[in-house]
Order: sequence, then structure tokens, then C-alpha cells
Amino acid sequence: DSALLDSLQRHLRTFAPSGIVDLSERGLATLGRRELDFDAVEGGPAQIRHLDLSSNELYRLERSLLRPLAGLRELSLSKNCFTDVPPALLADLPALTTLDLSCNLLSAIDASPERLRAAWPALTSLDLARNRLTQIPLCLGDEHDAALPRLERLDLGHNCIQYSVDAAGLRATPALRELSLSGNGMLQPPRSLWGLRCLERLDLSANRIRKLPRSVGDLK
Repeated sequence: DSALLDSLQRHLRTFAPSGIVDLSERGLATLGRRELDFDAVEGGPAQIRHLDLSSNELYRLERSLLRPLAGLRELSLSKNCFTDVPPALLADLPALTTLDLSCNLLSAIDASPERLRAAWPALTSLDLARNRLTQIPLCLGDEHDAALPRLERLDLGHNCIQYSVDAAGLRATPALRELSLSGNGMLQPPRSLWGLRCLERLDLSANRIRKLPRSVGDLK
């Protein structure tokens, strides 16, 4: 309604110059340029570094919504209703380092490694916890085609990843320092874990793993 639109635009005009825009808990289901006219921001949209859209009811973003945000570094879409990564997110976001998609309804990520590499070239932290994923995302690529070569933190906890014996996606994350696979009901950890030479923190809690292989000692 008009009151909500006015409220969103007023917030955008007021806080965009600070670089931090918090639009969480607004009851939003869809979002487009009509609701968020980034081009009307004084000083331009590139100054927005942090955008929080968490705790809404979002299931759709207009495809061109995020395109003006060339300076965006942190984006939270946690606690919404996305069943797939919205195409708007796959627009080129060259400065994005942190993306939070936790607590949605994602069952897969329908994107190629090439598309992710072009969309999020600087990404270091990706949170996909508490979704409906049944495998470690194939879109991460493999050791020959890494989608997110700078990724240092990956949270896949509390999904439905029970059987990922040899997850190629993990071999595509050579810089990974923190990984959570907790709460997935796994019977055994993926073999590709032991090739993560930069890994410093691994969370396998709340699974059904009875014994870790000796190669766990090869981790840093």
C-alpha cells in the first residue's frame, strides 16, 4: 500500500548515505524497483554497502532490483520464503563478500559455476543453513572449475544432506577456512573434506557419524 511504499522510500533516502539499509521485518512478499528506487538515492546507489532484507516473507525479487548496487558488500535474505536463488541475485555484484540465504526453502541452487563466478567474484562467506538442500551444491563446481575461489566460510548446517560421500563442490573451495555440515543426519562425512588444506573449523555435530577416518588428522 502507499503507506508502506512511502515508508520504504523514506528509509532508503535517509539511510542510504550511511551505506547501511535495514529493511528487515517489513512483511514484504515481493520487491522491485517500484518499492525500492535506488536511482533516487542522493549520491547514487553505489554507496550502499550493507542491505538487510531478512525476516520478511519474500519469495520474489524483480530481476533488475540489485543491478545498481555495484558497491554492495553484505546482503542478508535470511528468514524468507525463497525456494530457489532469485535471478536478481545472479546479477553481477562485484563487491559482494557476504551473502546470507539461511532459513529459506531452498532445495537446490539452479546456476552454473560460470554464472556464480561472474555474479559473486569477491564472495568470501555464504550461509545456506536451515534450508532443504539434499546435496552439497553442484554449482560450486569442482577442482578444475571453481565457482567461488575466494570462499572462506560456508554454512550448510541443518539441511537434508545425508548422502554426499564424494562432494565435488567442496573440492572447488580451496580457500575454505570454516565449514558447517551440522544437523544433516549424515552417516559419514564427504571424502573431499580431507583435501581442504586451509580448513580451520569444521562442524559435523548433530549428525549420525560414528567414526571419523584417520585422514581427519591431515586437516590444519
